[in-house]
Amino acid sequence: VPQPDIVWYKDAVPISPVKTPRYRVLVGGSLQINGLLPDDTGMFQCFARNLAGEIQTNTYLAVT
Repeated sequence: VPQPDIVWYKDAVPISPVKTPRYRVLVGGSLQINGLLPDDTGMFQCFARNLAGEIQTNTYLAVT
């Protein structure tokens, strides 16, 4: 409390659904990628921030 702001990064760059419309942050904060391409390979990080603090997690996505 309060509800955190969710921000996603790919390779340490904030994800912009405007620049990459195939990437979409869903209501619950999950990242959805439509039509995966080899260029989507990389490190994805999720940051949740509010007045109480911040937490982050990351994963590597390999598209072959």
